[in-house]
Amino acid sequence: MIMMDDDAAHSRSPTGTSRPTAKGGLEEPTAIKSRRPARRRKHTFKGLRLYANDVLDQSELLRMEEATAPRGAEGKYLKTELYLNKLWKPVVLLGLADAPRPLRILDIGTGGGHFPFICNFPGHEAFGLDRGDSPFFKAMTKWMDVKTIDHAVRPFKRMPRFAHRFDLVTAFRIGFNVRPDGSLFELPDWTFLLDDLRDEALSHGGRLCLKFNLPRSRVGPQFEDPELAALFAARGARSYPNGRYLIFDPLL
Repeated sequence: MIMMDDDAAHSRSPTGTSRPTAKGGLEEPTAIKSRRPARRRKHTFKGLRLYANDVLDQSELLRMEEATAPRGAEGKYLKTELYLNKLWKPVVLLGLADAPRPLRILDIGTGGGHFPFICNFPGHEAFGLDRGDSPFFKAMTKWMDVKTIDHAVRPFKRMPRFAHRFDLVTAFRIGFNVRPDGSLFELPDWTFLLDDLRDEALSHGGRLCLKFNLPRSRVGPQFEDPELAALFAARGARSYPNGRYLIFDPLL
């Protein structure tokens, strides 16, 4: 487990507001005034692309692909700009592009580390958490200079004891909710995980953002199931069906 610095744990910060566009998307949040001049700048996707082109060595990416031989679907994460584009939407949705101060963020199931990389661009401190058994993902996160924590999320298995709390925990295109027998997490599994994140990972008033995959042909509750939706709502979740996002603000 990565030991973080000894700064005091952050508390949750306010975010900007997003407005629906005529095409059903979301505009970037309105700017938040800050007392810190360095934080007044609004970061944009164009700025992220310039930053990525500046700090990521594309020739190293090709050498990494040859050296690690991505397994199965891992190879799709070589399309760096595609995934930066996909993951910019939750950055806007969560108000991370122009937050008034840096946040400490944990991304569960981080894979190649694209989301922590994006979060580090506007000055946040982001960590990735994943199983740690993929040489390709290990090389990707090192290439993107993303700090990682090795841990596999399993039913009724506690998160590692982190040195500090997080202002925000995220998980996109969730795959950890598949139990050993192939079925999906049941309500008690989700309750245990939410309790553990609230009590041991998040700072007071911290947020949780989940993005679900499309329905699977598996046994168990899925994103649209009424009982699971009721559980999430009772824990503070607001649903964004078009993107299959849930934002707990805060996680109760």
